[in-house]
Amino acid sequence: MNFLIRMAIVALLGSSCANSAPVQTPEETPQVEEEPTNAASAFLEEFRAEIEARRTPKLPRLGEDMSTEAVDKRLQEMVDLDQYARNSFNGAMSLGLEPAEEERVFNEIGMTTMSIDEDHTKELQTFVRAHGWITKSAYGDVASHNAWILAQHADMNREFQRYVLDLMGPLVDAGEVNSRNYAYLWDRVAVGTQTPQRFGTQGQCVGPGEWEPAEMEDPAGVDKRRAEVGLEPMEEYKAKFKEMCGV
Repeated sequence: MNFLIRMAIVALLGSSCANSAPVQTPEETPQVEEEPTNAASAFLEEFRAEIEARRTPKLPRLGEDMSTEAVDKRLQEMVDLDQYARNSFNGAMSLGLEPAEEERVFNEIGMTTMSIDEDHTKELQTFVRAHGWITKSAYGDVASHNAWILAQHADMNREFQRYVLDLMGPLVDAGEVNSRNYAYLWDRVAVGTQTPQRFGTQGQCVGPGEWEPAEMEDPAGVDKRRAEVGLEPMEEYKAKFKEMCGV
């Protein structure tokens, strides 16, 4: 797979880079107008059908039913869609497509995922600004975690991400939000606004099988800060991206 495509996928998957972006065709790759193969066509047909079915809410939107169960189930429905879209990159990579076809498929997955993120951000923001952050005690651990996933992927609205970060900060010590989630969002907002991150969670592929964090404040102390929020040492974290960056 083209190395630049791998970098774009790592960004869009959300756990490793602050700036999610659509997968783009590198300038050095010539445009190919050939029809997709049966494998690519079948994959995209299934992907489109599944996305269409999942994007139609089967449950009340956030805020329409304020019961704990309703909020929890709707957040899960949203995250299931979020993860289906992102996991589709893995399915596409397993097809063994030619580079031009692979880029075409990744472009569609990427653009669709960004559209989903935009919809989810609007719905979550409306709820959070009206009712506050989704805490463990009010809605449960799973709901609080799922809300964070959606906020982490709200890259097209940095102001909202910063707003969520400010809400989560005081809740960490109170045990109302996951400290690891807070660390990931802290870094995502920092890197997204071109400032040094604190926990080294955001970065990019810099070569085949190699991932490096974006600029950090006090790099020598990063493992201490990571330990304080329950994250593994930096070298263990970097090793997780070896396959994603292409061995």
